Amino acid sequence: MLSLLATGILMISCDEKVVEKFDDDASLYFYRDMYTANNMGIVQYDSIDYSFFLAGSAQEAEIWLQVNLTGNVADVARSFSIEQTNVGETGAAVAGTHYVSFDDPRMAEYLTLPAQATSTMVPIILTRTASMDENSFRLVVALKPNDHFVEGIKQGTKGQQSFIINVTAEAIKPLTWDRNYDYAFGDWGKVKMGFLIDHVGFSDFETDMSNLEARYYWNLKAKSALAEYESEHGELYEEDGVTKVTFP
Repeated sequence: MLSLLATGILMISCDEKVVEKFDDDASLYFYRDMYTANNMGIVQYDSIDYSFFLAGSAQEAEIWLQVNLTGNVADVARSFSIEQTNVGETGAAVAGTHYVSFDDPRMAEYLTLPAQATSTMVPIILTRTASMDENSFRLVVALKPNDHFVEGIKQGTKGQQSFIINVTAEAIKPLTWDRNYDYAFGDWGKVKMGFLIDHVGFSDFETDMSNLEARYYWNLKAKSALAEYESEHGELYEEDGVTKVTFP
C-alpha cells in the first residue's frame, strides 16, 4: 500500500510538473490545413500565391493568416512579432514597397493575441507596384519568440513557424484549376483567364465547379461571350499566337 501511495504521489507530481511547463512554454504557430479554410475563409497551408491580376485597379490587398496558440490562454492580451526572413535575397519582397512593414502603425493592433483567445487573424497587407506586371516577389515571414511566447511548433527546419507569400500582377494559374475549373473552361491560359474576368465576369476562383448547375451556367456564359467577341474581333489566341482560346 505504501509503495502504491508513493507511486501515485510521484505520478501526480510528474503530471503537475508537465502542466506547469506547458503553461510556461506558450507559443504561437501558423494554422495549416490544405483542405479546410482558416477563420477568414482562406485555404492556409504553407504558402499562398496572390496576383493583383484579379484585383482590378486595387493598389492594396490583404492576405489574412490565422495564428494559433499552444499553451493556456491568459487573462491579458499578449503581443507577438512577425519578421521577414528572406530580406536581401533575389526576388525578395521589400518592406514598405511590396507590403506594409510589420512595424508600421497600421499593423500594431493585429500583432496581439487577445485575452482568453486561442487564435487571432493577422493581415499581410500587399502593395501593388508597376514591376509586378512582369515579376513575382517572394515574402517569407516567421513568428519571433518574445517575452510572452517561446519558439513554437516545428516540422523540419521551419515548419509552422514560417509562411510564404508570392505576389505578382501577372495571371497565375489557380492551384485547383485542373481538378475544378477545367470542366467548365478547359485548359488554363493567361489570355483565357483575362477573358473570363473582363468579358465573362468570372473572377472568383474559389467557386466550387463540382456543382453541375454552376459548371453548366459558367460554361454556357463563357462560350456565348467568346462567340460574341469573335464576331467582332476574330479568333482569340494566347500570347504565343498559336493556342486558340476555346471553351469545351
